Amino acid sequence: MIQLTKLSYLFFTGIAVLFLSPSISPTTAVAQPQTETKIGTFDSRAIAIAYYRSNEMRKQFKQMKQELADAKRAGNEKRVDQLTQKGPALQKMMHQQGFSTYPVDDILKPHQEKIATIANKSNLSLIVSKWSIVHLRKKTPTVDITLELVKLFDPSEETLKWIEQARKKAPVPIEDVID
Repeated sequence: MIQLTKLSYLFFTGIAVLFLSPSISPTTAVAQPQTETKIGTFDSRAIAIAYYRSNEMRKQFKQMKQELADAKRAGNEKRVDQLTQKGPALQKMMHQQGFSTYPVDDILKPHQEKIATIANKSNLSLIVSKWSIVHLRKKTPTVDITLELVKLFDPSEETLKWIEQARKKAPVPIEDVID
């Protein structure tokens, strides 16, 4: 008769529990391979150009002008000052986003559902501005989804030409756009 040591007994008992227990299967005990990570990238300048030339932005400009006119008519100097300062600040951000690499999160945020659809369609785990990538493993697949994101703003042919030209050039260093 074979004598089992205490350690052997515990080992075989563990194996028996693993294979005979209905709640534990051999496949759950083994780590499953991870699915491939695919990253969607975009040129933030193209998004900015599409947005700032869109009907969506035109409506915002019109609303800002109306608010300014209303504030002037009401004699609300504090509001007039706020709105007149908002214009140059917006112009500065437009230049930072359209010519350099300043983030466009504020532009994309209202479109999260449509962006999720784009990500699901292309099986993307992450979407990030190509200017924000600090490190990327050589074999990590990336997909340029710039044009899909640009389409969120229903760009005109002229806007698409502007975007095409901008993408052929390197971004202006942010410190050159700030002032």
